[in-house]
Amino acid sequence: MKCVWLVAAVTALAGCPTPEAVDGTAGSATATSDVAAEAEQAMRALAKRNALEGVESAIEAGPLETRVARAIRVGAYPGTGVFRVVVADGATFGHRGARDLAELARARGWHRTPPDASDLFRLVSAAQHDGLLARAAGTPAAAEVVDGDLVLTAVLSEPFNDATHDLRVTFPATGMLTSTRTARPATASKPATKGAVEALKAALASHDSMEILDAIEGVKGNQAPERFAALASAAVIDNDRISRDALAALGSSDDGLRALRTAAATLAPAQRAQLASRVLAVLGPEAAKRLK
Repeated sequence: MKCVWLVAAVTALAGCPTPEAVDGTAGSATATSDVAAEAEQAMRALAKRNALEGVESAIEAGPLETRVARAIRVGAYPGTGVFRVVVADGATFGHRGARDLAELARARGWHRTPPDASDLFRLVSAAQHDGLLARAAGTPAAAEVVDGDLVLTAVLSEPFNDATHDLRVTFPATGMLTSTRTARPATASKPATKGAVEALKAALASHDSMEILDAIEGVKGNQAPERFAALASAAVIDNDRISRDALAALGSSDDGLRALRTAAATLAPAQRAQLASRVLAVLGPEAAKRLK
């Protein structure tokens, strides 16, 4: 359900257009750029509340020809202090936006031709969950039209335990987006398989950003020890989104930071400084200190 009070707060903080003020047919590049800049300031305003070590913000290229305005509280506990909103066609979408994400799906014609499921999953993650959703290893997302509605399904993994959930997101032909999560039966432990790690290595060799992001999602929750080196290699790539996603999956264990230290050994000073800033933002000050 859209948090109306939060949408109102965001639009008031940054002057973002309300649903009534946005012409959905305009969608010019200039209008979208202006809205993206306003949305970034709105996310910064939200992140500054209770921020102890400052805020980082940016406007990033999003999936399916969108942009994502995000802000992060530096040093926040992993999985918290992150604020994102999707910007497209001169408007903001999602639980922090002025419009429901189902409106974008209808405007783009996705009920007739569903988009790539992995891209749609990343869009839902950014718009509805501040980019914090993670797919369980080896479980691809699916997007299909069911009785006229666009339906996205995926299996989610939790970052700090072995729990998994079935996610079902419905973009109705009319009305607002709905989303349900259903817990899966608990398993004793996750298998230590190399398949997802090998997929990440192959994606890194291909230098394809989207393949790398998909492969990082697949490695999350995997217990194979080889994952540390592969994720560390992704974390030192000069791409903010890939680096941050890889760091979140890598975590701050001794093995993870050791692999990251090795991968960063050949970086230029400026790149090492940039990596240190990302580690601070994603993994927190304690991990940043231990990395040195």
